[in-house]
Amino acid sequence: MARSFRLDAELERRLQEAAAREGVSASVFIRKAVEERCDVVLRRSLLDDLGDSVGAFESGRLDTTRTSQAFADFLAEKYHRNRR
Repeated sequence: MARSFRLDAELERRLQEAAAREGVSASVFIRKAVEERCDVVLRRSLLDDLGDSVGAFESGRLDTTRTSQAFADFLAEKYHRNRR
């Protein structure tokens, strides 16, 4: 499906430069950028991402007053482990 949109002169210059650096046409560059942005916006829900952890977390303590902090620490470690 064809689309039409306007770019200001500076964005057009940047588009041409970025596409040239990647060795693709501006159209290919735009399609790739739109696809990547759609993936970010439409990505899986937080529940999908954390589904294996929700309801399965054990803090190792009987006292649950610090459960939220323990869970936050767990998620931070999981996030950093997945980013490596």
